[in-house]
Amino acid sequence: MQTVAMVIWLRWRDPGQVRAVWDARRVAVWVGLMSMAGSFCWFTAFTLQNAAYVNAVGQSELVFSALAAVLVFRERVSGREWGGMAILMVSILTLVLVI
Repeated sequence: MQTVAMVIWLRWRDPGQVRAVWDARRVAVWVGLMSMAGSFCWFTAFTLQNAAYVNAVGQSELVFSALAAVLVFRERVSGREWGGMAILMVSILTLVLVI
């Protein structure tokens, strides 16, 4: 249902995108499979551990994403963004170490 609705929307609003998505299917299938595997791991983690811990560990993904952006894609991260990530990591560590 969601796929049909999205195809209808794209055909109506931006007809070229449906073709672009179809042309990128060989790469996109791997993105979808990795996303499915990640979701499976999340569901497994939620069944094995307290949800607060799982969410806290999941927040650390932000730091790894920022590191990938800087080291792999050579993007610039502002001091304000680094400060926000530092606050986030302190809160995660506090949650995990105190509880």
